[in-house]
Amino acid sequence: MSDLELTRDDTLLTGRLGIDDFETLALRFDLQLNGMDLDRYVEEPADQEASSPATSAADADATTLPLDALKDVPLQGQLQIAQLRAAGVDVTNLDFALENKANRLALSLNGDTAGGSFSITGSGDIAATNPHLSGTAELSSLSPRQLLTALGEPPQTADPAVLSDLSGTSQWRLTSRSIALDPLNLQLDKTSAPGSLKIDDFDQLAARVALSLDRLDLDAYLPPEDAAAEEAETDAEIPVDEIRELNLTGTLQVQELTALKLRLQNLQADIAAADGVLRLAPLKA
Repeated sequence: MSDLELTRDDTLLTGRLGIDDFETLALRFDLQLNGMDLDRYVEEPADQEASSPATSAADADATTLPLDALKDVPLQGQLQIAQLRAAGVDVTNLDFALENKANRLALSLNGDTAGGSFSITGSGDIAATNPHLSGTAELSSLSPRQLLTALGEPPQTADPAVLSDLSGTSQWRLTSRSIALDPLNLQLDKTSAPGSLKIDDFDQLAARVALSLDRLDLDAYLPPEDAAAEEAETDAEIPVDEIRELNLTGTLQVQELTALKLRLQNLQADIAAADGVLRLAPLKA
């Protein structure tokens, strides 16, 4: 099918697509979307208690990613979206390409959002005993402040200039049950943070993190003094429920840290959280 033109509401889909072989369902496509607001089609969240049935053994593998879903299905295609909105965040110039030849899947995803851009490329064997994909990811000049504001959580910081620039690169590896970003190199404002992040089990959200920061002025990211004074008038609560759910091991190193007008050097902390217990030990500077 060529000169394809489909509309829904104010969304226009154009391009061409075809099946070259009905037996193998060899698919090829080249499609363009003028824009789509996914938020318009998302239902309002229902009552939490009513919509959260008890987890059963049948739900144990609900978060396993079906990487082998395209096994033995040859395909080649590209989807371009001029503008996409999801959860209040606008993404423009989105370009997604996919190719599967002999069960070797290759993909790329590029786009612009929050004043910056992102790029993801990768490939892998989806017919292996343990299907996997791996590749590179890059962020360029993305504004966390703009992103948080779009998500409905505008940050209040003592320094209004912080949270303005997030860039980074990483090698990534994805399996049906885990993901790893290693090595991970991030740059937030003036802080460089190399390290790694791994989630070993999507069901249990078992995470391992290691970060080594060169310098961080934490005071600049805290609320302004007037806002902090207002918060001090209310009772502070430790987020116990969130801590109970943590399944995390990690290390944090900071060469120079400014916090509460104190300057610390060579901060080191080992973090362990499991079974409702959070430990920071050893913690030294």
